[in-house]
Amino acid sequence: MALYVINKDEHSSGLDIGLDSKDFRFTATLDRNCLYDSSKFPEGDRLDINKLRGSTNGWTENHSGRFGWRCIDNSYFEILAYVRDGGEFKAGTETILGTVQPNEEFKCRLRNIGKLWIFNFNNGPDVKIDKSTNPTWPRWKLKFYFGGNNPAPHTMFCFIN
Repeated sequence: MALYVINKDEHSSGLDIGLDSKDFRFTATLDRNCLYDSSKFPEGDRLDINKLRGSTNGWTENHSGRFGWRCIDNSYFEILAYVRDGGEFKAGTETILGTVQPNEEFKCRLRNIGKLWIFNFNNGPDVKIDKSTNPTWPRWKLKFYFGGNNPAPHTMFCFIN
């Protein structure tokens, strides 16, 4: 597993260049230090989704499917699916796939098929989200990232395979 680190007051886990297939799987573990107190953020930012991993549909992030995470009650994580379509976050695509505890390994699968992103969390039911474009090449992997508007309140670690 690769270790990804987001330093305090940063958003990005650094450079992570790579191509993705139309069907990729990974396992991840959010370390205990990924817990944070969202009540310290402005009210409109408390449910922001952080990026766990995702894939583009073409050259840019303007068309992408993403697995996200956010901390709930400073004690556990929600794992979500969401989509960026045409440069904007597609309203109503944020879907809670499940929850995990700190240091609990979980499985994710993302398929880019036709005009659908198909998400799977821990071998549960597939979640299908429409998109406006068919799969194109190249498809870039999107890295571990904190934010919305707020930077990481402290250093955070995640293991992704």
